[in-house]
Amino acid sequence: MKTGNRFDAPLWLAPLPGNTGCGGEHVVMNELVPSQDLIGESSAGNPVSSAESPEKQSRLIRPQRGVSVVESVIAVTIITVAMGIVLPKIQTMIRNFRRDGAVQQIAGDVQKARAKSISTGWQYRILGFNSGSGNANHNQYRFMARQSSAIAWPADNVAPMQNATQMAGPWINFPKLYPGISINAGDSSPHFSVAFDSRGVRIELDTSFDPLMVSGPSVASKSLRISPVGNVEVQ
Repeated sequence: MKTGNRFDAPLWLAPLPGNTGCGGEHVVMNELVPSQDLIGESSAGNPVSSAESPEKQSRLIRPQRGVSVVESVIAVTIITVAMGIVLPKIQTMIRNFRRDGAVQQIAGDVQKARAKSISTGWQYRILGFNSGSGNANHNQYRFMARQSSAIAWPADNVAPMQNATQMAGPWINFPKLYPGISINAGDSSPHFSVAFDSRGVRIELDTSFDPLMVSGPSVASKSLRISPVGNVEVQ
């Protein structure tokens, strides 16, 4: 136990009863004196401090340096040059994806018209207007159907309708679905069409559908041809 600046010996250091020194005298344990280190002094007698010296602090704490104007200009220049190289390639990729998507859409719809002819026993037709046409529905197409060859096709620009013998579907808006993509851009004729009978055999083919050209800005064109048995060939 601490008393003032001195420590009393703990009980386990006290002499056992009956233990005596050489002369029959009781052994007296020396009182323990705490080390100077325990009362805030080093072995050299100097006070212990947790703070580092100013010289050492200056070595540990280094100044933070910002970005200079020249470095900022260089970084912006590098980014601008990189974007100038990468951006045109990205734009070309997007146009290619749109063109390929448009080709797949038309090919799929031709196959759908043929399958409908077989499943319903009606004659199905795809009719559209070329991108250079003056028609309000240019660069678009639609599905049409009739019960048999004895029935006339619905009018080209009729509103979507269906009755017991005829059907005209809504327009498929290519400019909205595939921006920048054109159908038969260099074709002077107004429209294109292909039709199938109940056997799935091609019975009608516009010259503008032989082949049908799909193109876009700065991308190669692709063509679609319809075989007599209704197969779609993409080139």
